[in-house]
Amino acid sequence: MNHIQTHDKTVDCHVCRITFQSTEELIKHLQSAVKKKHFCDVCGKTFTKMHLLKEHSKIHTGTKEFTCQDCGKAFLRKTDLTVHARTHSGEKPYHCELCGHSFRTSDRLKTHMRCHSGEKPYSCDFCGKTFSQRSNLISHKRCHTGEKPYHCEVCPLMKHIQTHDKTADCHVCRITFQSTEELIQHLHLQCEKHLQSAIKKKHCCDVCGKTFTKMCLLREHTKIHTGLRQFTCQECGKAFIRKRDLTVHARTHSGEKPYSCDVCGKAFSQSQNLTIHKRSHTGEKPYHCEFCGRLFNTSTQLKTHMRYHSGEKPYHCDICGKHFRQSGQLSRHKMTHTGERPYGCRICGMRYRFAPNLKEHMKVHERETTPAPCKTEDTSNRKK
Repeated sequence: MNHIQTHDKTVDCHVCRITFQSTEELIKHLQSAVKKKHFCDVCGKTFTKMHLLKEHSKIHTGTKEFTCQDCGKAFLRKTDLTVHARTHSGEKPYHCELCGHSFRTSDRLKTHMRCHSGEKPYSCDFCGKTFSQRSNLISHKRCHTGEKPYHCEVCPLMKHIQTHDKTADCHVCRITFQSTEELIQHLHLQCEKHLQSAIKKKHCCDVCGKTFTKMCLLREHTKIHTGLRQFTCQECGKAFIRKRDLTVHARTHSGEKPYSCDVCGKAFSQSQNLTIHKRSHTGEKPYHCEFCGRLFNTSTQLKTHMRYHSGEKPYHCDICGKHFRQSGQLSRHKMTHTGERPYGCRICGMRYRFAPNLKEHMKVHERETTPAPCKTEDTSNRKK
């Protein structure tokens, strides 16, 4: 047979590129292939049964007959709808026997298991680097090819222009403009340095494909993937990936709040918290839900809110298995198992699970240190 090629003791099928240990195995494989009589007129793929061909043809016709009752999204196959429905129900039927993590699909569990086994089946044909996920390999290859597949549909200037109806947002400084022309003018006048910086990004992360202008920034970024936390708080022992994260955290112990509101004078430990606070004066709520129209001050609030629509609860307790929508909810829940009380009073040593409880406790000491008003004798009603 022409399509049987021997390599030592193995043989390859030149139809589907599968290697077999013996000629007998290859012949059985070929006999199975001969049984495929149903032929797709569009792409040439063959099937053993007509119903498999009919299901396959939906890919070409675009027919989506299976619709989600919760959000209305439609799918080609019933199995795809079943998997999607788990985003609403929160069901994760596939469990890792090593660490207890749960997943919606068997493919995601299979990918996760490579974290334990160290398997990296996808290799770069440019530099030989290997990856556990195909998507990471695709992102990595762009470091070699220079490919930038995502383009702005409005104008050829930058991919960070996003249109919302008749408005356009600058993704550098988060300002909204009434037209694309105003945004382009703003980019040239205000954000030119940012644009030039983006062009100069040459250092690429092998894991996620993100690029940086300097090697030191790439090194700092890679700590996110390695989990290395070299900056430790001397007060409570909590560790951080970046030094600036430790600096911000240290203010929870010192009480330092260097950023103050010029409207009401309220002070904050982080500049981003001040920015969010100012929206309480302006009434600005730039983030809106596409399902119910509700508005939010921050993108984090919107992201958390969306889980009420999807039913997603990505944070789970490794002790009792309970799931939560927010990481903060999980952290507070875990204290019921550990008995941890991370918030301590610097004056008397009392400890609390939650910061508001400590804040309320501190008022006791404030009353102790505040001198009582002097009682002066009232002589206005004294009998003469």
